[in-house]
Amino acid sequence: MEFKKSIDIDDPDRIWSIIKDIDRIPEFWHGTSSITKSGDSYIIKFAFGGTGKVRFRIDDERMAVYEEYLKGPIRGYTLNRIIKNNDKYYLESIWNVRLSFIYSILSSRVQRHFESGTENALKRIKNA
Repeated sequence: MEFKKSIDIDDPDRIWSIIKDIDRIPEFWHGTSSITKSGDSYIIKFAFGGTGKVRFRIDDERMAVYEEYLKGPIRGYTLNRIIKNNDKYYLESIWNVRLSFIYSILSSRVQRHFESGTENALKRIKNA
């Protein structure tokens, strides 16, 4: 499943402080119930059920948070970053993930759900 969503933002520094704060993910990304540090990665509990293992890489210079899903019903990566285009700033979320078999059966429906959830999360972050 691959897609990209973005929203214009006014204050990139404020938005950056939000998206790089791993503990705040459940506040904005409602598909995530909880996230707990475990060694060099995190255990993530999904709102739809199940858990996974994810590793984060935060790049302050590029204002980018790379999430690598290592185990669980989702495998692959997401990239949440702030970009500048024509003197405007945008918060962008790029998804490139595979779903476990049980979820892949309904892949087009699940993708629409994930895309909608991403759009809503970006709006919540912008309005925080």
